[in-house]
Parts: sequence; C-alpha cells; structure tokens
Amino acid sequence: MRRELSLPDEVMTDVLLRACRLGVPSSTLSAVSRSWHSVVAQNLAKIMIIHGAMPEALCRALQHDQSVLAQALLEAAIGGHTEIVRILLKAPEHAAHADCKGGKALVAAARGGHAEIVHLLLNSLHYAVHSDCQEGQALVEAVVGGHTEIVHMLLNAPLHAARADCQEGLALVEAVRRGYTEIVHLLLNAPQHAARADLQEGQALVEAVIGGHREIMCMLLNAPQHAARADCQAGQALLLAVRGRHTEILCLLLNAPLHAARANCLEGRALSEAVHRGYTEMAFLLLNAPQHAAQADNKEGLALLLAALGGQIEVARMLLNAPQHAARADSKDGEALVLAVRGGHIELVGILLNAPQHAARADCKEGEALVSAVRGGHIELVGILLNAHQHAARADCKEGWALVLAVREAHVEVVNMLLNAPQHAARADCQEGEALLSAVRGGHIELVGILLNATQHAARADCKGGVALVLAVRGGHIEMVKMLLNAPQHAARADCQEGLALVLAARGGHIEMVRMMLTVPQHAARADSKEGQALEGAVRGGHVEIVRMLLNAMLHAAHADLLSRQALEQAVNKGRRALFRLLLAGPLSAAQVEDGCVDASQNARQRQDIVIERMLLDALEAAAGE
Repeated sequence: MRRELSLPDEVMTDVLLRACRLGVPSSTLSAVSRSWHSVVAQNLAKIMIIHGAMPEALCRALQHDQSVLAQALLEAAIGGHTEIVRILLKAPEHAAHADCKGGKALVAAARGGHAEIVHLLLNSLHYAVHSDCQEGQALVEAVVGGHTEIVHMLLNAPLHAARADCQEGLALVEAVRRGYTEIVHLLLNAPQHAARADLQEGQALVEAVIGGHREIMCMLLNAPQHAARADCQAGQALLLAVRGRHTEILCLLLNAPLHAARANCLEGRALSEAVHRGYTEMAFLLLNAPQHAAQADNKEGLALLLAALGGQIEVARMLLNAPQHAARADSKDGEALVLAVRGGHIELVGILLNAPQHAARADCKEGEALVSAVRGGHIELVGILLNAHQHAARADCKEGWALVLAVREAHVEVVNMLLNAPQHAARADCQEGEALLSAVRGGHIELVGILLNATQHAARADCKGGVALVLAVRGGHIEMVKMLLNAPQHAARADCQEGLALVLAARGGHIEMVRMMLTVPQHAARADSKEGQALEGAVRGGHVEIVRMLLNAMLHAAHADLLSRQALEQAVNKGRRALFRLLLAGPLSAAQVEDGCVDASQNARQRQDIVIERMLLDALEAAAGE
C-alpha cells in the first residue's frame, strides 16, 4: 500500500524549486509530483517540467493557482528561460502577471543580462511591469552588470520609465566606477529624470578620477544640466588626480569652464603630493594654474622640504621662483638646506644658499647642516658651507661636534678644513679633548698628530686625566704613545691614573712602551705604582725584560722587597724559571728570600717542578749562609 506524504505546501514548493535549480530530471519530478496531493506542489512541478509544451497544455496545467504562476515566472527569469517566460505571459487564460512579486522578475532578468526577457516583461499585455519598480533596482542591476541594451530599454520604457537619478544617483556612480562610458552617456541624457552629474557632492566625478576615465570626466564636467563641479568635495578630485598621476585629468580639473578646481585646495596638499612623488609636470601645472594657483610657501614651505628631501632640483627652482608666494629657502630655520646636505645634493645646496631672496643660511640650526655634511663625508659640501658668502657655517659649532665626527670617521681632509677654517675654526681641544680620544680610540695616528700640533688650541695630550695615553697603550699603538708623551705642550703624564698605563703596558709585554714611561724626563711612571701590579702582570705574562726593567727601577722603592717577594711567589706558581732567577738576584734580603722560598716551596712541590724546587733549596742555603 502506497504511503501518502503529508507536508506543508511551502515545504514541498521549496523542495521542487531546489530540485529544478539542481537539474533533477523531468521524469523524477513528474513521479514525485504525482505522489503528492498538494495542488500547489503539483502545479509548480508541472510548470518546471513542461518545458516547451504547447500553450494549451500549459494553460490546463496552471489554471488552478496564480501564486504558482508568479513563482514560476520569477524562476524562469532568474534562469534566463525566455520561452517559458513567453508562454507564461501569453497564456490565453490565467496568464502570469508581469509585475507580480513587486517586479522581482524584472530585477532578476536585469541582473542576469536577459534582455529579451526584460523586453517581454516591459511589454506584457497583462499587467506589464514598471521599469521604475523597487525604486529603480532593475536599472541599478543592469548598470552594475554593464548591460547597455537593458539600461536603454528601462530608460525608454513607454510607461513608468526608470529614473536615471534613482537611489540618489547610485546607477551613475556605479557606471562611472566601472568605466561604462556608453551607460554614463545614457544616464546623463535620459529623456526624463536624467542623472545629475553633481550628485552625492560630486562622487561620480571622484570615481572617474580614481579610475582615470578621462572621457567620462569630460561628460560629467560638460553635462547640459547640473554639471559636476571640478572643485567638489573641497578639491578631493584634484588630490586624487595627483596621486594617480593622471596629468590630463589634472588639466581638465584646473581648466574646467565653471567651478574649476583650486590648485591651493586642502591647504596645498595636491602640490605636496606632486612634489613628494616626484611629479615635476604636475607641480608646474599646480603652481601656474590660471586661478587660485598653489602657494609654494604653504605650510611653512613643506613642498620645498619635500623637494630637498628627494633631491628634486627642477622642482626646487620652480618653488623658489614661483610668481606669487614663492617658497623661502630659509623656511623652518633652514630645514631644506639640512635635508639637501644629508642627501649630498650639491647643486641643490648651491641653489638654496644663493636664492635671490631669503637665501638659506649655512649656519642654520646651530650648524646642523655642517654636522650633517661631515657625518655623510661630503667633503665638497663642507667646503661650500664653511666658505659661504654670508653667514658661513662655524667650524666650531655645537662645541666642536663636527670635528669629533670627522675624527671618528677618519676624514683627514675634513679635519684639516675644520681646524683651518677662515673664521671660527674648530678647536682641537674641544669637548675636553673628545676629538683626540676618538682619534686614539680609532688608531688614527695621523689625526692624533694633527690635533696635537694644531696652530691654535691644540689638543692636550693629558686631557681627561690621561685617558688618551691609557687608550693608546691598551691598543698597542707605540708611535701614538710616543707622540702623547712627547707632545710640545701639555704632554701626557706617564704616571697618570696611578700608573695604569704602565700596568697595561707591562701586562701586554710592550717593552718599548714600558721603557718610555719609566724613563720619560718628567712625571715618569713609578715601577711600584698600583701596589706593584706592573711587576705582577709582567711576571704572569713571562716578560723577562720588562721584569728586569721594573726591578731596576724599584731598587730604591720603599716596598721593593715586598713587591719582589710577591713576584717571586707568582714566578714559582707560574713556573717561570728565568724570572725566578732574576727575582732572586733582585732587592730581596736573605731573610726575605728565606721567607719567600719557604712559602713558594710548597707550591713548587705540588707542581712537581724539580728545577724550581732545587733552585729554592739553593736559595735557602745561600740565605742561611748569610
């Protein structure tokens, strides 16, 4: 016994619709529809199944329910089934209403680009659909899809034609955004209710600029009525034209017959954008606009700063020589000059320094331009700034910071230029000798000599308590140590920092350095300084010659015996036999040798150093004999 299905009509209708869309075969749908007793479901199934049936048969199948006809018409419009739509609309009895469901079939057909179906719906004998249904949504859908023929039909429908200005001109905006020139022309020239080119505060024009649609722009600006304003949205179109590098569009906006764009709009942002992006031609157009030209000095000369940053020589010339509101080369305290120097733009620096009016000062920003030139190693620019005709840069600016930088970068020629500047030359002893310390730290012997022998305000070799000497010793620069110890004035003291230089030299095994510091005529280093660390370090390093020099220098030192005894222990601990012999012959008394040998004997025995142990025994016997 066959089981009857009992489902709501809405459910069965939805099932059949989905089956049709998925392409379920007609035979299957026929079988299913016959098994249901729902009039709605059966009729809907027959509509979708009787594809191409004779009108009489179709009419017999659909004579029960108009709602089914409406749904069928919509489905046929969505799927683009022209023949089914024609049959539904032209049935002799109970024909479908073309305007059913509020014109949804028309919107669907316009969206899908089914021009013939649109024509059938608009010209149906039974309740023809209105082109302007659903607030003109059909027109918007046709425009978005670029269906020109459908747009034409909707705008020229005999009754209730679609309004080209529907939905606040959305159709026109969409057409412009997509670059549909012909559709834009149709909308602007519709017989009734044509779209306004200036709608939404000129949004259509802005979209045309973004897309670079020159022809569409011309149509908008020259529309017979309500033409778009080139200065719409406070000049946003002009700014977008610059960003997109649309030179021709920029010309159109600046030369529009009415309400031309103002080149100085948005506080001159268009000019700043053109300069920043390097669009020289656009910058020229903005500066020479027939009306409301861009001001080169706007925002304290921002455009000039951008030109200097990018090294744009021609643009800088245009800005400085603008017919009105020319940029000042010294704007923002000479920031443009500093930027040009940092980039190494020699010609641009010359233009700024020699501007006919308000030329940049070479000493601007407390000498920042000179410091930047030195930091970048731009020797030619340093010379230009130091020898400027007016307000030349001071070589001693920022407490000699330029000199310090030049030394750190080892720019010998720049250092000479700064020290020998015609006016306000840099002082070699600036910043308490920081330039000299930088030269020593970097191992630049030539620069050390230049600084120590400067004609005026030479660097002091003893600056900062002798740090220069300590750094030279630590770096192993013998020639540099000699220069510091023998400087003509304010020579470094070998005993500086409690003899730290001597200790470092002894530890490092620098024999010549130790000799120089012990024998320098004035302020020689004490061999026993820093509690004998020099001797101890030399012993640990096994530097026999240095130990000998230190012992000889300590003959009359107050603590020579104690230091020698400590060194003796170190020699034993390190296994330094030659040093051990040398120390035994030093300034130790017999009793001290005996005490030191007793202490060291245990260490020698632990190390199993037979030779040193034997030497210790000999030393003890000799001490006992005394």
